Amino acid sequence: MPKVSGYGFELEVMAAGLCMIPARLAMVFFAPVSANITKRFGAKTTLIVRGTVLTLAYIARVFLTGSIALIIISAAVVSVGTSIAYSAMPMLIIRSVPITETASANGLNSLLRSVGTSISSAVVAAMLTSMVIPSGPGEGPSVDRRFQEHLPARRPGGSC
Repeated sequence: MPKVSGYGFELEVMAAGLCMIPARLAMVFFAPVSANITKRFGAKTTLIVRGTVLTLAYIARVFLTGSIALIIISAAVVSVGTSIAYSAMPMLIIRSVPITETASANGLNSLLRSVGTSISSAVVAAMLTSMVIPSGPGEGPSVDRRFQEHLPARRPGGSC
């Protein structure tokens, strides 16, 4: 978004895409860490760690928006928490269902994760478009909407 809007850093699409690479790499590198936590302490402890990491990361994301580097770091920490959850949840599912139902239970987990992510995207889009303010040549989200976007709409995708 243009700086005149009060939001964004005027990044080109390619630059914005490159800013997402560290978060994706964090997911790759922390999957084995999650496996080690699960192996050593159990899957339930791993999900508690995930909840703590994600809670702190999302709180930080609300306030750390002053520079591109802070946004990249906070997005990477969110990805770490997400990675921890993605590798621990199948283990809990496998231990909780009969052996003949493990494939369908893990498939349902994957489906519900996708549905939650889709709902989250729709909620964020609805919130951001429900209240816009004039800013320069166009319109942009109000400060209240920017703040709200980080809190309630993240729950559906993060709960699975």
